[in-house]
Amino acid sequence: MLAGLGSAIHFDLVAYPENQNVKRCLSQWVPNNTPVQVKVGVETGLPGQSLNFEIHDDSSHANQYASRFNVKDETIQLTTQAHANVIVCFQNVLLP
Repeated sequence: MLAGLGSAIHFDLVAYPENQNVKRCLSQWVPNNTPVQVKVGVETGLPGQSLNFEIHDDSSHANQYASRFNVKDETIQLTTQAHANVIVCFQNVLLP
């Protein structure tokens, strides 16, 4: 039997002009060769905003796993490439 561990986090993210580069990041240490799933869902927000996110790690290789723009609902599945913190950063951008 396979067992999985899951968790969810819900938070509000203020929108800023893109040139301010304001991000909120979450991280978790994950061993090498571990499957990870990141699911992002955006509640209905105000018009003129775009949610962007990126996933990377803090290993010496600085592995980049994903980068998405103007996300509504997205699921990313990846397998870690190093023993490292996997970092997911979100940015809510005010569109011009």
